[in-house]
Amino acid sequence: MHKDTKKMMHLTLFLALSIVLHFFDPGLGYLGAKLGIANIVGVVVLKWYGPKAMINNNLLRVLVVSLMRGTLFNTPFYTSLVGVGLSTLVVIIINRLMDPSILMLSVVSSIFHPIGQIVVISKLYSVNQIFFMLPILLILSIMAGVASGKVTEEVLNRMGRSE
Repeated sequence: MHKDTKKMMHLTLFLALSIVLHFFDPGLGYLGAKLGIANIVGVVVLKWYGPKAMINNNLLRVLVVSLMRGTLFNTPFYTSLVGVGLSTLVVIIINRLMDPSILMLSVVSSIFHPIGQIVVISKLYSVNQIFFMLPILLILSIMAGVASGKVTEEVLNRMGRSE
């Protein structure tokens, strides 16, 4: 099999996996917070295939899930798009400037996702009081980021692609 074909097959499978994980991500039961388990795939794709592949995977995931849920161009779409966009951008920058651990990338991604979401909601609804939720969301994000980071490390170790 040609190397490019194999890469495209892998990226397509990673996209499908991230869609399923995103779609069925269990909530944490507080303020709409989720575990962010699709973040596992995003970090794996970044480490295996680089920033462009991560951007494509994360943005296509948001688009497809929004289409499946019927929320395309509604508030959930924009909050998800900006959250994943910001977290992806920051993770790529940190990955380029430093030699971060998988755990650090996962936590950073989990932290910046709700920041992007809150900014979108505050702009869409002209309400700054939503920023009062940020400390609680960041605590939940750090815990979720640690959990997904540990799983990501294990995935990479088991697939022979650890740091």
